[in-house]
Amino acid sequence: MDWDYLTVYQALVARNERQKGSKTDQYVTLYQPQPLGKNCALLYKPGSARYSEAPVHLHSWSIPPRENGPPRDYWQDDVFLKIKPTIEFVGQDKPHKPFQSFSHYRVLDWNRFAEALGLEAADNDSSVRSSV
Repeated sequence: MDWDYLTVYQALVARNERQKGSKTDQYVTLYQPQPLGKNCALLYKPGSARYSEAPVHLHSWSIPPRENGPPRDYWQDDVFLKIKPTIEFVGQDKPHKPFQSFSHYRVLDWNRFAEALGLEAADNDSSVRSSV
């Protein structure tokens, strides 16, 4: 079954990943644990006012190579290495504050991205799509 932006987002929500954000820019975390207020790997909801073109946001400080010190404790290198071939860097926010900066990525292949996140075909069915 083919994955797309919406079905990946919905499957992460169905997997009980944490959701947060403003009315116009909601996101879901890519994995747990990510302590409240200390997110480091996010997928913005389709239709996001600012982030639909590059919906994957990763905590810049944590991404290898780590020139600024160790990653956040809850950063997961194994997940990053799995999704890395499926995403493309687009830009970065707050470059003057590296410890608060996020790198923005577009997804090149939603099927491979979903597989890298451990999403199963069963997660991509009509009951998941209707729940979000």
